[in-house]
Amino acid sequence: MSDDKNKMLDACSLTTELKWLTHQEAADYLRISKKALYNLCSQGKIEPHKLLSDRRNRYLVSELNELFFKKY
Repeated sequence: MSDDKNKMLDACSLTTELKWLTHQEAADYLRISKKALYNLCSQGKIEPHKLLSDRRNRYLVSELNELFFKKY
C-alpha cells in the first residue's frame, strides 16, 4: 500500500498550478510596454488565450517563461 501512496505523491508533485495574467500584468512581468506585447501577439510570437469566464486576453506565466527566459 505504501508504494501506491508514493506513486500518488510523485504524480501530485509533478502537477503545476496554471497562473493566468492579464495583458497589463503580462507586460509588467516581461518588463515591456503594453504596445510591445500587442506587437508580439500580432507577429505570432506570443499567443494570448481567451478564457470562458472572461473575453479578454490572458497569458500563461509558464508560456511567457518558455519564450523569454529559456536557458541556452
